[in-house]
Amino acid sequence: MAEPYQHTEPVSIVCMKWGTRYGPHYVNRLYAMVARNLEIPFTFYCMTDDAGGIRAEVSVHPLPPFAPAKTMYGPWQKLLMFQCDLLGIRGKVMFLDLDVIIVGSLVRFFQFSEKFAVRHEFDRIKEQENFGNTSLYVFEAGAYPFLLEDFLADPASIYQRYFTAEQEYVTRTLHERGELEFFPGDWIVSFKEHCLPPFPQRWWQSPQLPAGASVLAFHGRPLPEDAVAGRWPLEGKSPLKALYKHTKACPWLLDYWRE
Repeated sequence: MAEPYQHTEPVSIVCMKWGTRYGPHYVNRLYAMVARNLEIPFTFYCMTDDAGGIRAEVSVHPLPPFAPAKTMYGPWQKLLMFQCDLLGIRGKVMFLDLDVIIVGSLVRFFQFSEKFAVRHEFDRIKEQENFGNTSLYVFEAGAYPFLLEDFLADPASIYQRYFTAEQEYVTRTLHERGELEFFPGDWIVSFKEHCLPPFPQRWWQSPQLPAGASVLAFHGRPLPEDAVAGRWPLEGKSPLKALYKHTKACPWLLDYWRE
C-alpha cells in the first residue's frame, strides 16, 4: 500500500438517484450524515432524474442518458462517475450509494491512498480476491475515463465478462493496471454480514454495530428503513427464505440515519 498522505484541500461527495426505489429523503439524510462526519470542507453533489424534494445544500445535476444497450441498466449507470469532466469537479471525490449509513468519521478515507480506493466485496470468498464493493470509493476526479469509454465502445462484451455488476469490471480492471487499493474491512461493514446475529439467534437477538466502523452498507434487501422496522421484504422469494432472512427491529439506526 502506498504511504498515506495528509489531505488538506476541499473534497467532493457524489451520489446518484434514479427511478423510484429511493425517495429524496435518502439524499437528504445522506447529506446530513456527511455533514456530521466529515471535518474538512466539502461539496455534495447528486446526479438524478428527479430533483424534487432534495434539500438546498445539495448541488443537483441531471443524470446523463445512459442506455448503450437494452440490457444495460441499474448499477452500470455508476460508470458515469468516470466521465472526463465529472460535474467540473477537481481533486478527490468520494462516491456513496444512497443506502449507506454513516456512523463515524469519513476523513480517513481521503487520507488513505492516492489510487482508487474501495472496500473488498462483502462476500467471504470474494474478500480474498481483487474484487471491490462500490458502495463507497474514493478517487481523483477524471483519472480513469477509459472505464466509461471502453464500456461504451463495447458494452455487450464487458457486460458478459463482468455479469456480476459494474463493480467487478471497475475494480478488477483497475487492479490489473496497478491502480487499486483496499480500505481496511472494518471501516465499512455490511448490515447483513457483520451486524446480524447468525441464524437462528437473529430471531431473538438484535443486530449490533461493530466497533470502529465508519460506514454501514445495505446491499440488496433489507433497506435501512426495512431494518429500522424489523422487516425483510421477500416478494417473489421462497417462503423458506423467511426462516433465515429475518431481522429484529433496529431503532438505533435512526441515531445515525436522520437529517
